[in-house]
Amino acid sequence: KQWYQRRVAITAGKSDLEGNDNLATNSSAPTNLKDLSLDTETSIATSLTINLEDQTKLYGIYKIIIYGKTTSTSVAGFTAFAKVDESDVNADITAHSVSPNIVISTDELQCGTESTGTDSFTFTCKADTPARKIILKHAGTASLAEVVIAGKIWSDYPCSAGYSSASGNHTQDSTGCTECAAGTHTHERSQTTCKTCSTASLPVFYTSTLAEKKASTCKLCPKPKKTTDTKDGCDVCAAGNYLKYEEAVSCTDAGCDETCKLATYETNKCYKTIACTPCVKGEFRGASDPNDKCTACPTGQVATSTGSTKCTPCPAGEYKTTADVACSKCPAGKFQDEAEKDSCKDCPDGQVQTALGQTSCEICPAGKYQDSKSEECKVCPTGKYQDLTTGTTACKDPQTGYFVKKDSNDLPTSQEKCPKGQQPSADKMSCEQCLKGQYKGESDTVCLDCEKGYFANAAGSETCTACEAGKYQDTKGQESCKNCEAGKIQSGTGAETCEDCPVGKYAAGEGNTQCLPCDKGHYQDLKAQGSCKKCEEGKAVQETGATSCEICAAGTFAAGTGNDVCTPCEQGTSQPDVGKGTCIDCVAGQYQDETKQTTCKKCPAGRYSTGSKSTTCEACEAGTFQSAEGSTSCEECEVGEFQAQPGQSSCDTCKNGNYSTAKKSTTCQACLKGNKVDSLTKGTSCTACDSGFYQDEDHKTTCKPCTAPLVTKIEGQSACVACDPGYKYATSSTCVICAAGTYNFKDDTVDECRQCEFNHKAPSDGLSKCELCPTDMHADEGQTTCENCSGRNPEQIKKEKSTDCDSALIPLL
Repeated sequence: KQWYQRRVAITAGKSDLEGNDNLATNSSAPTNLKDLSLDTETSIATSLTINLEDQTKLYGIYKIIIYGKTTSTSVAGFTAFAKVDESDVNADITAHSVSPNIVISTDELQCGTESTGTDSFTFTCKADTPARKIILKHAGTASLAEVVIAGKIWSDYPCSAGYSSASGNHTQDSTGCTECAAGTHTHERSQTTCKTCSTASLPVFYTSTLAEKKASTCKLCPKPKKTTDTKDGCDVCAAGNYLKYEEAVSCTDAGCDETCKLATYETNKCYKTIACTPCVKGEFRGASDPNDKCTACPTGQVATSTGSTKCTPCPAGEYKTTADVACSKCPAGKFQDEAEKDSCKDCPDGQVQTALGQTSCEICPAGKYQDSKSEECKVCPTGKYQDLTTGTTACKDPQTGYFVKKDSNDLPTSQEKCPKGQQPSADKMSCEQCLKGQYKGESDTVCLDCEKGYFANAAGSETCTACEAGKYQDTKGQESCKNCEAGKIQSGTGAETCEDCPVGKYAAGEGNTQCLPCDKGHYQDLKAQGSCKKCEEGKAVQETGATSCEICAAGTFAAGTGNDVCTPCEQGTSQPDVGKGTCIDCVAGQYQDETKQTTCKKCPAGRYSTGSKSTTCEACEAGTFQSAEGSTSCEECEVGEFQAQPGQSSCDTCKNGNYSTAKKSTTCQACLKGNKVDSLTKGTSCTACDSGFYQDEDHKTTCKPCTAPLVTKIEGQSACVACDPGYKYATSSTCVICAAGTYNFKDDTVDECRQCEFNHKAPSDGLSKCELCPTDMHADEGQTTCENCSGRNPEQIKKEKSTDCDSALIPLL
């Protein structure tokens, strides 16, 4: 192996671009490798593309050398790419991560890593196909002086993709390499063998053209096809088979290979096996039918073995639906008279089929029928018959009045009319007697209910009997008649109803032919009654056949019920209301001395009654009275009152100085001297005259006052008196004691105490006279003591009435 390169010289800021030396000795080596001379100050912005010409046979390793403008120029941040043959889509190009803002197209091969350092940097790029362009990309802006591209080629030429040889190489004239056979491929150079596309379990990959053989993967048969034996194309399974796919869980399952990791029929699916598989029974596949499935035989056809290419029609008497695998015999009750059918036919009306797989049905005979596609002819049900022999789906009902008759084979084949007094049974298989209450004549077809008013009391009657008088029948079909209820009658026969008795009459019990009038004291205000009502209490009626009772008038009564007259109330009773059953007793305080009265009388004033039902009132006794009417008792005369007569309405007040001190008094007492009857007490008491007063007469209502100097010092006095000796008059009721030195004797004309005279004394109070002084003593008037008179004659002093003993010179004689 040899290098081919351009010598580069750097001089004074400019690259030496002269010379195109070829260092190789091989004259056929490629020439004219490009270099790029950049002017001073030239900058690279984003990218720089260098076209390579006449390099079609150059396969090997490229080196790209970039030079900075000076030794200190940074060449960092560059990335180099080899633009390969754009027509070779299977070139082994792998995209690599590059710096931001650098875009790699699908046919660009990155050469090495991003450049670093200063002055220069070399990229190495392996290309298995001819390079057409070299592209330098830069994320920013940088200045370059020169770019040199050198190439290195092989001395033995490798076989291209899609080819192989024993050594993997070929000579310069391209001999020695063999194109991969159909169904194989290789996408790499220098291969000694080609890879087989399909496996026994996955026969769906193939190659045919050179381009397909150079690919990294084989072509995939379109689903649902597979490869042929030559593996140069796809084909379908043979008729009777279909392409079956057995899916695997993952690519590591047995039967899966690396191909399942590539594009398959369905994304992310792996198939363990893909093979032509025979169609199952009941399905088929023709040569021109879809390859991936078998088709179920159509209705009326079957495939009885696996791998069928067509289906066979079902014969008459059999059928097949889409879901069935084999032909089935028609079931009982059905038939099929044609081939290749998907169902059986129902037997026609009146025909049946009990066997399987039949092409026709049998006709039902007389006495039988076919119902709801039944499998066999059925005997007519109870109460029906069939006389036709042509086959029917139903039996006949016998005519009204007829019953079903069986033949010698016990089949219901005819009908017959029932005789008089009989009708068909409920099941219509025989005749039975008419029930009681029914009849059937010659022209009748069924038993009829006896009409209203008639009856039949025996079974099998040909006619009905009319109800007798007193009876009726309001319902048809009865075996007896009903008695007319109480309150109703029937005088005729064959009656449907009874007649109501009118008001005022009745019919007791049942079965009556006439109504009777109500008795006295009874009535009936309603129709159709079995009895009459008694007149209620307080009512009466004297006529028969009455429709109502008369209300008893006030003052009369009717006790109990059923009265024909009202009774007058007796004495001591009354009745104010009408329609009463009793009279009301007169209560205490009332009486009644007449009959048939509506009220009781009140006892008059001065009279009373204590019991009930009184005919008179009692008079109040003397000492009592009653002022109100209707009283039950008398009241006693109060104190101060009296009543001497019985039956009085009031008491008299004691007057003119008379009085009474007890109730119920019949007389008054006289008030005696020294007392009075006070007008304020209304004669209830006789009281003593107060002190200072007196009364000297009987029957007086006042006392007289004492006049001076007379007094009454105690109550109840008939006269006034003078004060006691030693006292004097003070008031009409009091005297005061005379003081010492004074006196008073009892005198009706003097009302004062007198002073003691000369030579007299009154030593104490209350004296009726003064004492004479002793002989040797004397006193002036009104003195309580006497004084001594020395050398004087006391008598003379007394005679002279002198208070001075010395002045008394004349002796008292």
